[in-house]
Amino acid sequence: MRNFILIICLFCSFLPLHANEESVPSLNIISRLAKDGNFQNALNAVTVYIAKHPNETRAIKLRGHIFFAQNRYPEALADFSRVIELVPNSANAYVDRAGVYYAIGDLDNALVDVNTALEIKPNSSFALILKDSILDKQNPPKNPSFKFRKGGVLKK
Repeated sequence: MRNFILIICLFCSFLPLHANEESVPSLNIISRLAKDGNFQNALNAVTVYIAKHPNETRAIKLRGHIFFAQNRYPEALADFSRVIELVPNSANAYVDRAGVYYAIGDLDNALVDVNTALEIKPNSSFALILKDSILDKQNPPKNPSFKFRKGGVLKK
């Protein structure tokens, strides 16, 4: 599930929140570094970029994804929270932060953020998938009456 959340986060880093024309090429190069697994160089570059453009939400979001990929959850939470401060109506930002909460086991806050994302964008597939995962983890079946056998067929 963690890998799935990371893939969602990296994909969402390409979705625009608030970007100007001048910022896109540099951030695309930094995004490519992160996608290629060169997290430290990507982190260094995006941190310099944020120092010059402190309210550039795409850069902050990208750094949050890099922190998440490095299991640096407090820093990821801070960055995603900053994006939410700057763009409070971004469903993607709430899903990103919910993914971090999910990863650290804070399912209550994860659910709050996913529900907020769904209020903003009711058809957000990422939010719906994450919400299902959260609810499954919060309410595991106590005595499942069905079990899967080889081939995915249910048996009693």
